[in-house]
Parts: sequence; C-alpha cells; structure tokens
Amino acid sequence: MILITSAPFFPNAVLNILIKPSQECQMTESTKNLEQKKKQAFADFAKYINPMKVRTLNQAGIHIMEGKREGSAVWDIAGKKYIDCQTGSGIMNIGRHNPEIVDVLKKALDSLDIGVFLFFSEQKAELAKKLAGEKVVCGICPNRCI
Repeated sequence: MILITSAPFFPNAVLNILIKPSQECQMTESTKNLEQKKKQAFADFAKYINPMKVRTLNQAGIHIMEGKREGSAVWDIAGKKYIDCQTGSGIMNIGRHNPEIVDVLKKALDSLDIGVFLFFSEQKAELAKKLAGEKVVCGICPNRCI
C-alpha cells in the first residue's frame, strides 16, 4: 500500500511512502497491456488536456493511473492500493465514490438532465434556495432583493 501525501503540483514535496511491501511482479502479457494502456492514456492526457501536468508528474516519478476509487483509497489500474491524503477536489469532504452521493445522482439521472441554461426549473430554484440559506443576495440590486 502506498500513501500519497502531497499535491502533485509540488514534485519535490511529493512523498510516496511504502507502507506494505508489494510483491515483485513479472511483466506478464496482462501487465504489458496495462502498461501500454497507461502509456497511451498519458500521451492522450498530455496532448488533449495538460502536457505540463504529465511532464511534472513524470519528472517527480509519479506514474499512477487511477482505477477503482472508494472512500479515502484509490487503486491504480494494476490493483495497487493507495491512501489518498491529498486534499484536492473535495474528495476529503465526501470520500471517493461515496455511496450516498452515487445513489442521489443515479436517482436524479432518472428524471433530470443538465437542463437548458435559458429556462427556469423547480430543481434549480430549490438548489439555489438551499445554497443561499437565509441570505439572499442579488448582483443586480443588492439592497432591494425580495
């Protein structure tokens, strides 16, 4: 098991601390396929999303491609488990693949989509009401909101 202890944006601060030694594995056909899949995904990520991130992580020796995610753990595509102590993306607030969040999202997908930006919906109004709480602020007329 590996512990991811810092954000990858600071390669010198990234520490991969080995908690439980993993067994050495030989390059089987299956692992060769995983390595090829990972290499292609990294190349695509660099080409289409963020080449700097790929270069920085490569320079730091971090070659993790996420597979399964659950709670505070993430497994790479080869099945190696990591404890995610990075505090990014709100994961530490709700955990990865939180069953309650997944259930709510699945139920919402049965009847909702992203909607049309131009139109109103009851769901958008209800969400705004919950997010605002008792404080109602209007960017157009902040002193005359109803």
